[in-house]
Amino acid sequence: MKRFISIIPVLFVFFVSCNLQRSTDTLVCEQGTEGYDEIMLLNGDTMFAMPYPDGSGYRPLRRGKFYNFRAGTDNEKAFFVTEGGSVIASHIDNCVKTDSFLLADRKPLDSIFGSLQTLPCPFDSSSTYSGRPYVNYTNRKDRERQLRESPIHDFWIIDQKASDVYGPMSFEQYLKKKKELNVPNELKLKSELNQ
Repeated sequence: MKRFISIIPVLFVFFVSCNLQRSTDTLVCEQGTEGYDEIMLLNGDTMFAMPYPDGSGYRPLRRGKFYNFRAGTDNEKAFFVTEGGSVIASHIDNCVKTDSFLLADRKPLDSIFGSLQTLPCPFDSSSTYSGRPYVNYTNRKDRERQLRESPIHDFWIIDQKASDVYGPMSFEQYLKKKKELNVPNELKLKSELNQ
């Protein structure tokens, strides 16, 4: 019994210390649900209970953050992103950030591989799977080559202080918005370095 009691304080200290070391990064570029990089919310600042689509009540409280998408346009809308959720969906080809701004160059999967949809399984006519029509799921190297060689890009800016998300934009729109927001000249994506 003495051994068991002496272990408890050690475990307690371990759990407390792990909790204190939680990262303070809010946005990170990490692998998303389809296996491609996304801009994801790591730490939220708000607790929010979202209603069920059928109006039957509310989901449990979740930690996350509100973002204004297409900030300053007629199409602006506020959107709640839960911790671990995607702010910019995949595939992020390049991303740079400071405490104030995050810049992203994205290769949109919908434009390259087609929209995510329910497809019939090729080996079982009675089954389906969720996938994209122009993806070679059996050959990973072909899929990666197709993504790498695609000339399709769009660009994004996130003002992290104001929680405003601008995008998708063409390269020219991106450069104009970057000047308008006074993003530091030193903060550049790879595509800007080639200019």
